[in-house]
Amino acid sequence: MPSKEPGVLSPPPPLPELGQELESAYERLVSFLEVSSGFKLAIATFSAPSIRERVITRVRQDARRLDVAVYYVDIEPNFAGDFVRAVKEKLPAAGNGEHLAVFVTGIDSVIYKYGQAAGSFAPRSGPTPFVAQLNFDRERIAASFSFPLVLCLEPETYKVLLRDAVDLNQWVSGHFDFEAAPAEAVPLPLIRVSSQHGEAARSGGPVDVQRLLQEIEQTPPTGDVTALQKRLTLLLLLGNRYVQGGDFRHGRAHFSEALQISRKLGARSFELAALAGLGLSCHRLGDASSAIVYYGEALQISREIGDRRAEGRVLGNVGLVYLDKADTHRAIEHLEQALRLAREVEDARAEAAGLDGLGIAYARLGEVRRSLQQYQQALDVARRINDRSEVANLLGNIGTAYRNLGQLRPAIEHHEEQLAISRDAGARRGEGHALGSLGIDFAVLGEARKAIEYFEASLTIHREIGDRWGEAQDLGNLGLAHAALGQTQLAMECYQDQLAITREIGDRLGEGQALGNLGSAYHSLGEYTRAIEYYDQDLDVVRAIGDRRGEGTALFNKSLTLERLGQRKNAIENAEAALRIYEQIEAPYAAEVRKKIEEWRESVDRAIG
Repeated sequence: MPSKEPGVLSPPPPLPELGQELESAYERLVSFLEVSSGFKLAIATFSAPSIRERVITRVRQDARRLDVAVYYVDIEPNFAGDFVRAVKEKLPAAGNGEHLAVFVTGIDSVIYKYGQAAGSFAPRSGPTPFVAQLNFDRERIAASFSFPLVLCLEPETYKVLLRDAVDLNQWVSGHFDFEAAPAEAVPLPLIRVSSQHGEAARSGGPVDVQRLLQEIEQTPPTGDVTALQKRLTLLLLLGNRYVQGGDFRHGRAHFSEALQISRKLGARSFELAALAGLGLSCHRLGDASSAIVYYGEALQISREIGDRRAEGRVLGNVGLVYLDKADTHRAIEHLEQALRLAREVEDARAEAAGLDGLGIAYARLGEVRRSLQQYQQALDVARRINDRSEVANLLGNIGTAYRNLGQLRPAIEHHEEQLAISRDAGARRGEGHALGSLGIDFAVLGEARKAIEYFEASLTIHREIGDRWGEAQDLGNLGLAHAALGQTQLAMECYQDQLAITREIGDRLGEGQALGNLGSAYHSLGEYTRAIEYYDQDLDVVRAIGDRRGEGTALFNKSLTLERLGQRKNAIENAEAALRIYEQIEAPYAAEVRKKIEEWRESVDRAIG
């Protein structure tokens, strides 16, 4: 809860974005503070204290630009006195002469306390004494203050105010809604799949997670409907924070509880959000089958309640699951459906994400120029809606597309622009992703030492913000760079750390990559038997999660090692199995494998002849 001492704090560090939907409410609130002169009464509703704190802290930052001093007053839970006097007593002596604005918190606790004493929240037998007094004192409140007064309320207490303070509500000049509705502030997760890094998340960071955990501890899983509704919202918020931070196990656990509560309450839209979160968590944990099941249930609910926007978003996520299963054509089918719906309902964020996903799909098919066209269209949409996070993400994907075309200069330029935007926005995760992409660019240029500098910078950021998934990716990339310099032992240490983290967070896709990297390291050391052991473990993982592309890679790598062991027949069998997979998924590597098989067969024929 905010400090009870009034005054303007020193500038805090940059805050993460609130999310595209809440940003519009925030912009209206700041505009209200800027243009208001004299007394104005406003209401700001927040579904979680952490959202309220972030908004108030950010208002304090931005208000300085407007020469507005922001104060806030916290009403004690046992308050039973004069509201006007309570506010004035907590303001500094010079307060009323400044261009200032005052946010009032703590009203929820006073109303909740009365409701609990009466045996139910906001009883119908009559208004709460506090609300009744506010309603009675409306003219005195207006005469006592010469600045905007913003009452910070939870959604349920705002309903009480609407019901029991009808006259007071006629004085309200603005309502700013920061409620975490299931499809807005707790969004149906749009998986941002970058060609190298994964979703461009909008996480609030470790501090935000700790605040949400504290709030959940104060909201028991048993209680009245109001308490359960609050816990449900917090669970969905926290589930998203964990997923955005790469902790998919904890994300899944919180979405699972949210699903149980939403079904108990019959809250269909929240059930839809919980199912979508479970689908995303299972997808990132390598359980594609469960992800498809959860998304299927979410799709059914979205159609039953007529939520076309949610339907489109879930279809897009299903497409991305098929993309990771290397079922590229089915992925494109779902992504195109998602794109059509996004355009029908004018969901610009989903439109950009759908185009982004299609770009990745075409890149997987080797149609890099077509993928580049999709990314460019998505970038136009993201810039139109001023979604800086998505702009940065798409610049990264465009840079990767240029790299795949062998055009490293424009690749580096786009990744540097991605880095600049992320830093300007204070988006640490985006900054880490951009640094990692630049590392890959320089690795491809053959500048392994410079690549290592970028990977280490990315690793530092991901560790600072607690992004375990990003940390594992950086370790894998660092290992590859060290291997390129012949530093095999350093490479293996990175791969072992990568493997430990992926197993800890349940990232089976990353686990398979780490096992494959270790196999390659042992191959380079001439320890071919150990290499085969790791490739077999890699195969077990990728087959379990349905990663066809990963299976093809593991089979081909194993064939190269078998050939070194003199097992040419087994080598050809494994390479042929890899070739069948690559041909089925239309991977661009098929030509390389086909050529190697032909070389081996010619060698066998010469030996026989």
